[in-house]
Amino acid sequence: MKSRASGLLLPISSLPGGWGIGSFGAQAHAFVDYLSTGRQTYWQILPLGPTGVGDSPYQTFSSYAISPYYIDVDILSKEGLLTEEELKEYDCSSEDGSVDYSSLYTKRLPLLRLAASRLRAEDRRSLTSFLASHPWASDYALFMSIKDHHGGIPWFQWPEDLRARDQHALQTFISQHENNFTFWAFTQQKAMQQWRSLREHAEASGIRFIGDLPFYVAHDSVDVWMNPQHYLLDEKGEVVRVAGYPPDAFSDDGQLWGNPIYNWKALQKERYAPWIERLAHTLSLFDYVRLDHFLGFENYWSIPAGEHPREGRWEKGPSFDVFVCSREVLGNLPLVAEDLGLVGPDVIRLRKYLGIPGMRILQFGFDPPVTMNTSRIITSAIV
Repeated sequence: MKSRASGLLLPISSLPGGWGIGSFGAQAHAFVDYLSTGRQTYWQILPLGPTGVGDSPYQTFSSYAISPYYIDVDILSKEGLLTEEELKEYDCSSEDGSVDYSSLYTKRLPLLRLAASRLRAEDRRSLTSFLASHPWASDYALFMSIKDHHGGIPWFQWPEDLRARDQHALQTFISQHENNFTFWAFTQQKAMQQWRSLREHAEASGIRFIGDLPFYVAHDSVDVWMNPQHYLLDEKGEVVRVAGYPPDAFSDDGQLWGNPIYNWKALQKERYAPWIERLAHTLSLFDYVRLDHFLGFENYWSIPAGEHPREGRWEKGPSFDVFVCSREVLGNLPLVAEDLGLVGPDVIRLRKYLGIPGMRILQFGFDPPVTMNTSRIITSAIV
């Protein structure tokens, strides 16, 4: 990164306009111009994934997919897939300007389905080409189609043949639910097209994106469904141990995040290939990537499933090994470490080894020293 460069943190969802939520459309392009005019260099955003229960960007249905809510519907209207009247009919805007995710679920998704139903022959050929070059989009479309068919229940509660990914059962399902599969694939093609357009505008304007890679993935996600062996699960797909954080100055009870813990031994046998693929995909979307919960690579809090966070224990992470393997495949890594919280000398040593910047909380520079997990404070500096 450049020395003494500055920028702003603004989630895509917080952009104005967009018929209820910020999008990759005109308001995002205008914000790029605003940053450029203000002689800024960086735009930092939160993870882009499709959110699940609780609508947290750190609990998404896929580490690869983009939330369909970020698709700009005005652009779809210009492409002839929607009308102005339909945009108004399915408007999700709230009176106070906040994002109403329940409204997005009940109105925005049906609006996007309407757009997908109007795909022309050339559009379908383009979609087929997109899926061929982005195989993760097919996995996501299948996952979401099965969820829809079973009322949104998590994958580990699906019928055995679908839960275990029996290939005959999956192919039969796709053939019987082709329209829904096409819809979810369409959302990824359009989201990626609009994101690429925004990236091109930002690059031409001298603005660089800092993305965010969550340390953990959600239990109910394509990632875990596709590769359950990479996580600590039982034979039914239920979690054995879950992620969280011990009691600290913010919480006497600690934190229970609920994400499945990685099976680092299994990943190590594959030289961390699945994790490296996830990192490579994220790096393809951004100029720099912030590694969420960086200290977890050294030590992570592991809680027995169903137990209180206090019952957890610190366990050793993969440390240098995962990054050595990553660099063998990807070369130099443009990363930022979210090294906040209970940072010991081993975490500092790892960050310095990688030669990447860490983070500081500006407001804490005026407070007495205190041991705390500061990951929920977003006013920060990259150093």
